[in-house]
Amino acid sequence: MKVTSTAVKKTVAAAATPEQLASETTLCISCVIQALSSNTGDVFVGSTSNLTDHAGANPGIRLEAGDTYTLADFTKTGNDLAIDLADFYLKVGSDGEGVVIHHFKIDR
Repeated sequence: MKVTSTAVKKTVAAAATPEQLASETTLCISCVIQALSSNTGDVFVGSTSNLTDHAGANPGIRLEAGDTYTLADFTKTGNDLAIDLADFYLKVGSDGEGVVIHHFKIDR
């Protein structure tokens, strides 16, 4: 059994429109999301397509430039790949800003 890591840069073209972290099913056991150090505004991560900043009805996790956020599967259901990055969204403060996503999976 081996744990592998993949890193992907995700940027959002239009700040007004949240985008999925992955455009297709991307299963993993955990991931670390880091806001790009070049971001000039905050980014927000959440599980709804109508994601807002903290003042809105569907607030996300706020990350400033360089901040990190970790998603991990603690369900202990026996499913090694319980997190789907396509279920999470990214909203940025300025056009073209984003995150780097390091996601981990178990290769058997």
